[in-house]
Amino acid sequence: DGREKQYILVQQLFETAAELVQGPNMANQALLLQNDICADVNRLWFIVRIDEFAFRGLIQDNEDLFDCWMDLLKAMRLAEVAALRFLLSLHEEEELDEDD
Repeated sequence: DGREKQYILVQQLFETAAELVQGPNMANQALLLQNDICADVNRLWFIVRIDEFAFRGLIQDNEDLFDCWMDLLKAMRLAEVAALRFLLSLHEEEELDEDD
């Protein structure tokens, strides 16, 4: 239950971050990219995989954990989706005029 809450907070963090850099706001995008945000997001993928395989091992020994596993897995996937949306927001560009 504690890990699920952490993933929900990670999801909320990425959703808020994506909203902050939308616009596009080149200054915010550049600042985040210069501070290696992509490396931090990459670390998230490693943590998610470690948690996923650890919990899979637990569920094999105890089927009563299935509902908890599904809740955790859902929170993990929603956090990953939010991270991807955030990364996409870093690549938004200004729309071109018809004359460009």
